[in-house]
Amino acid sequence: MRFVTRDLNNKPAILEDRRTLDKLEGIIKGGGTISIPAGFYQDAYYDSGGRRQMRVRDKLNHYYLHKCAYCERHCKAEIEHYRPKAGISEDGTHPGYYWLCYEWSNLLPSCHECNASGGKMNQFPVRGPRVTTPPLQVSGVLDPSQMLAHSSPLINEQPFFIMLPKNWTGRIT
Repeated sequence: MRFVTRDLNNKPAILEDRRTLDKLEGIIKGGGTISIPAGFYQDAYYDSGGRRQMRVRDKLNHYYLHKCAYCERHCKAEIEHYRPKAGISEDGTHPGYYWLCYEWSNLLPSCHECNASGGKMNQFPVRGPRVTTPPLQVSGVLDPSQMLAHSSPLINEQPFFIMLPKNWTGRIT
């Protein structure tokens, strides 16, 4: 997996938009059972050639140089949730990290092969204790400081996996 340092304060505006935060609040109040709309936070627009683009993907591509965060192939990236938003393959009781669905530090660019069947999908093995609920302040409001991938309690999970797509050729293009 590719390690990239990115400015977590330089996130796409849509991820801090009031509509996005309201939607996230509803998802959290529903315990993750409310459907998380895939395109809601991507901030789609049409470029000068009439092609549909996404500002979130654009910013991820900027940091990752248009490469998949997993295999480093050049690609038209899909937006991947590092910690899966809806269920964990190896833990059928875990609801997924639904509270991280719009968290900038949880989003990665991924090629289709690494993000789809035979790739990472909803896998997220950990060595430490798994975080199962969103970090809420005493007031019941989400604590954004505990939602960063490198902050406690998430960092205590000690995520680990080596994942290669089914059709891996051993080459980086």
